[in-house]
Parts: sequence; C-alpha cells; structure tokens
Amino acid sequence: MHKTITNAIADQIERHDMSLKDSLTGLWNRRKLFEVVDEIDNRRSYSLLLIDIDHFKQLNDEQGHQKGDEILILISLCIVRCCNPEDLVVRYGGEEFLVMFPGKDLDTAASQAEKIKNEVEQEGLNTVSIGVAHSDVYKDFDAVVSAADKAMYRAKRDGRNRVFVDNPHLERFLG
Repeated sequence: MHKTITNAIADQIERHDMSLKDSLTGLWNRRKLFEVVDEIDNRRSYSLLLIDIDHFKQLNDEQGHQKGDEILILISLCIVRCCNPEDLVVRYGGEEFLVMFPGKDLDTAASQAEKIKNEVEQEGLNTVSIGVAHSDVYKDFDAVVSAADKAMYRAKRDGRNRVFVDNPHLERFLG
C-alpha cells in the first residue's frame, strides 16, 4: 500500500513537471516562469535576457518547419550550455527564449548574452538578437520583460546578431 501511494505521488509530480516543459525543446515554459517569478519578484534582484532568432520566419518559409524545429532545438541547447544550473531558461514564444539570472547584475547578464550570441553564431545555426534588462530599475516583472523586449528590438534595428543592454540611467543621461 505504501509503495502504491509513493508511486502515485511520484507520477503526479512527474506529470506536473511535464506540464511545465516545452514539448519541442525540453526547456521550461511560461507556466514554470510564472511560478519562479512569484517566488523571486520583489524579494531578489535578477537580470533577464530576451533572445529572438533572426529571420526565423524566412527560414521556416524557405527550408520548412521541420528545419525550423531543428534550429529551435539546437539553439536551445546552445543557450543551456552557456548558462548555469541556477539560471532559468524558458521557451518564451515561437522563436523567443527568456533567460532569468537570479541574483546576477546587468554586466554579468550582458556577458552571458554575448557568450550565447557567439555560441549560436559559431555553431552556424543562424543568428540571434538579445535584449538585456535588470530588475533593480523596474517595479515588477512585466516591466523588466518589457525593457528586455525593447532592448532586443533595438538590437534587431541596429542590424541583428547583437546584444543590446537596457540602461535607463544612461539613456536619460544621454537623452
């Protein structure tokens, strides 16, 4: 009887964990992200990366969705290789990834972003544009994501295959 209850609990935990994973890449999904955000937001500083695969729609249109899926998987592996176990790597959208670095400053996150960008490029998988933001200057998680998103689009506007770091203090000073 004890073993049956233990197995049932283990099965339930496994099903819960599987519901938090992206079925294609095996990365965490948004559901897991929001669980972590509830634990971290307003208690601990963190940095975020938003990573977007450059020209992904064109790749899918020209080479097919199977090739697109392969690229998603391989780029997700590059991202994971460049991160530490305590970092949260999430498939955030179609061709977007989010990386949360709990307790890490903006410079460390920017350095990790460069490492990811270079790793993807060296693998010849395509290129990525990355936006970096930090929680200390924003009131909540959504604002940090929005800042990283704007920085990522700035990287795309500036030519793609770039890292752009959100720095509202510098922009206010220069602006």
